This record gives sequence, C-alpha cells and structure tokens, in this order.
Amino acid sequence: ILVEDNSITMLGQIDEIGLFNHIHSSIPWNKNIKNRLEKLFSFTPTSGWANYLPTDQYKATIQSAYITWFLKLSEIDIQKITSRLRLKNDLRDKLLAAAKLWENKDTVMPLLPGEFTEAIEIFPPLSIFSFWITERNQSSKEKIEKFVNEWRLINPNITGTHLKEVGIPPGPIYHFILKKIRNAWING
Repeated sequence: ILVEDNSITMLGQIDEIGLFNHIHSSIPWNKNIKNRLEKLFSFTPTSGWANYLPTDQYKATIQSAYITWFLKLSEIDIQKITSRLRLKNDLRDKLLAAAKLWENKDTVMPLLPGEFTEAIEIFPPLSIFSFWITERNQSSKEKIEKFVNEWRLINPNITGTHLKEVGIPPGPIYHFILKKIRNAWING
C-alpha cells in the first residue's frame, strides 16, 4: 500500500473502518501523520540526500514511510506493532533508532556541529532522513542538512601514525584523540 499512488487516501480509509485499531491499538492515524507522509512522498532528494540515502529507492520509500509514520511511538509500541505486522528486524531497528533520536532531540540538537555529528552518525541514514521529514523546527532541519551535506564528510588528515610519530603510545586513547580532532575540524 505504501508505494501506491493513492496510498495516503487508502490508509485514511483503512483507519475509517477501524482496521488499524484491530491490528494494534497503538497504530496512529491523524492529520499530522498524513501531512508527514505527503511531505515524504513528494520529496525530491537533493544531491546530498541522494548520496546519503540507500540506492534501492523502492525499499527506501517503504521503510521511510513506516519510520515517518511510527517515529513518535514508544519503543514498546514499535516492538509490538512491528511484530504484529511482521516487519523485518532491519526495519524495526531503524524505527527504534529514529524513535530514540526523536526522544533525545532536545539533548542532541543543541550540540556543537562536531559533537552533533558524532551523536547522530551512529543512526541509520533512513532514521535520520525520517526524523528530518518529521521535524518542524527549521534550524534543526538545517542542522541535519549540514550534517548530510558537509559535516559527515569531514575527516582530518591526522591518523594514528601521526600520533605515534609525536610520541603518543598506541592504545584506546588514539580513538579519543582522533574523535576530538575531527570534532574540532567540524566545529571550525
């Protein structure tokens, strides 16, 4: 249904006959979800998003639709709904990641660019994309766009070899130092 031309109308009709509630009582359908899905389905990726998102457009559209639809649900509801709908674990994990990002957005969004990049690059691209589609705050959307188009691509020229050459003994400290150097580069 999610890739059909009239999918949003069909989903509305499914809701009207009470089928969503019959499948699981936590499956939401309202004007906000409808608007988010309309925004998703009408989106034409910029080159930054096109390079960041998976190349399988069909699968990405279906997964993004589910993520955008269920993004604001609790972890427990997502677990129950994905089980009931028999969605694949890969999609469930992306849904849970997006929900976690949404839940923590008040902590993540104010971070400096380097720390912001470090915090969100661990999330799957479709989770970040669906978060971006759902987010209404323009400065948050712009920050995510900066991450997609610029910050995630920044990698300093300094490596573990350089650290060893200046006398820092090899070990877990390298990861910490290199992460801090990258954050500083991103922060400018």
